[in-house]
Amino acid sequence: MEDTGNNYLKERNLKILKKILFEKKTATKTELSNISNLSTVTVNSLVRDLVETGEFIEGELIRQKMGRPAVTYSFNYNFQKYLLLSIQEEKNKLFINTVISNMAGEITARKQHSFDNIELPVLIGIIDEITEENDNIAAIGISIPGQTKDEKIFVSWNEKLNGWNLKKEINRKYDIPVRVENDANLVTVGYCIKNNISGRESVVGIYFPKDSLPGASIFWDGKIFTGKDGLAGEIKYLPDFINYRQITSVDSVVEKLVNTVVLFNSIVAPYLFIIYAENINEDEFQKKVFSNKIIKQQPNVPVIKVSDTFGEDIITGLQWLVTSDFDKQESDN
Repeated sequence: MEDTGNNYLKERNLKILKKILFEKKTATKTELSNISNLSTVTVNSLVRDLVETGEFIEGELIRQKMGRPAVTYSFNYNFQKYLLLSIQEEKNKLFINTVISNMAGEITARKQHSFDNIELPVLIGIIDEITEENDNIAAIGISIPGQTKDEKIFVSWNEKLNGWNLKKEINRKYDIPVRVENDANLVTVGYCIKNNISGRESVVGIYFPKDSLPGASIFWDGKIFTGKDGLAGEIKYLPDFINYRQITSVDSVVEKLVNTVVLFNSIVAPYLFIIYAENINEDEFQKKVFSNKIIKQQPNVPVIKVSDTFGEDIITGLQWLVTSDFDKQESDN
């Protein structure tokens, strides 16, 4: 029992030091001791362990205004890396965009892979190729054009991914966390993070790709509202879209987007709408929305933004997806 208690205490103190240096980037042992309120002896022992594992990097001696020179330590943000995959449509074809991201959110590698042969072994092969070159992948995050129920994909792009259990198949070969989420959900989260939008605000994202059906998401109180079986936001089943299979004009897209904004504004009353759609001018779209006779009668007046940063925002959303559990564990401790 005593050993168990000591191990728990040591792990707790290691997390404290890692969290401090993660945020500060560099520090001396004295600084770590002062910030953590841990004794110098304890910090010395823990830092030695963290240098041995490679999580901390020992620097050079630096002169101080008073006292002896001290060694600086840096957090090794490349100690763990994350493999992020985004399955996206372009010109009626699917592609898989892959990114390697470190613990600081810095992208160390990226590549686009064709996905003409839409088969699960093809995706697994891409993961194999990347993991062979990177032996420190700590988690895998995957953005999909669809939803998951009981870990299986359904209502996917042209039903092509339906029935896939990505987590199960990947974990047959790799004992690392795998997280899968809808693309419209992740891009909204990514936009909010990049633009420092408060987690207390309610945000609706609407993603309308050029050659496919739209999706939407509700991000509120720092969480994605998924609804039953993750189906919240599947707006392709709304009357405006359910029999809609081909884009005929930008005006047609704008009309349907305006109707969708009016609907969500009544039901959700969000602070912000983010629209991802090609060839949509933000000023003109805002005018179209606020000249709508129905929204004029609604008490909520939302902010409306049209964004062309889908690719960047989906990566930020994936980084959030693979690190959110870690952040929660840190805050709980």
